[in-house]
Amino acid sequence: MAFDGDLQEAALQKLRSDEQGIAIDVRLSAGVREVTEEEVLLSDGSSIRYALSLWAAGIGTLDFVRRTAEALPAQAAHADEARGRLAVDSWLRVAGAPGVFAFGDCAHVVGSPYPATAQVASQAGTYLGRLVADGYDFGGGDGPPKLAPGAPGERTLRHGLSSLARSKEGLAPPFTFLNLGILAYVGKSEALVQIAVGGDEGGKKVKGAGEAGFALWRSVYLSKQYGLRNRILVAVDWAKARVFGRDLSRL
Repeated sequence: MAFDGDLQEAALQKLRSDEQGIAIDVRLSAGVREVTEEEVLLSDGSSIRYALSLWAAGIGTLDFVRRTAEALPAQAAHADEARGRLAVDSWLRVAGAPGVFAFGDCAHVVGSPYPATAQVASQAGTYLGRLVADGYDFGGGDGPPKLAPGAPGERTLRHGLSSLARSKEGLAPPFTFLNLGILAYVGKSEALVQIAVGGDEGGKKVKGAGEAGFALWRSVYLSKQYGLRNRILVAVDWAKARVFGRDLSRL
């Protein structure tokens, strides 16, 4: 789940230009080997002298999650792939821990690894919450959870559609991720947008960069805010920053 090559190149050109008053020195295929008092040593043998170093290396597995995975014998078979995360099946059940579920950054779906993004976590949380609310029985072993008799889910359209296939009647469908697209802000009111039509990454894509992408990026951000109040507050903050500039007094 990554931007196509042309959008990656557009982002690099934007970051390396001096349109924002400073050109960023972007280093690729070079990890940080060591940080000394005066310079950052990279894995390719080069170094960067600095006065102030800000570390922003992304997410990592929490110690609690790592210790939990190490304590469950059933997790050992998936340790190389999970890399410290909890291995779960297609219904987000933690291997070796009946009645325990995991999704998002702390989980690795065996057979269908997904990127550690908010989009995946949001869809997985919605999926699991729906199964619990519908009344599925998760205590039936390794197979698909089955809808308990008289459960609220029997009155849903989803159950009615599953009844058309007798072999799957009452069985919970596995979790599947629908790629709704990826967006990235690159500065100065410009952004990158890549949307897979129909959720298929190998199919047609809608792509864009620049101010049009920025407008779409902000519209998506607003739509994901919880409640009208938060949407209004965020929009007002954006308007204030546009007129008066960003407030850096609290940094």
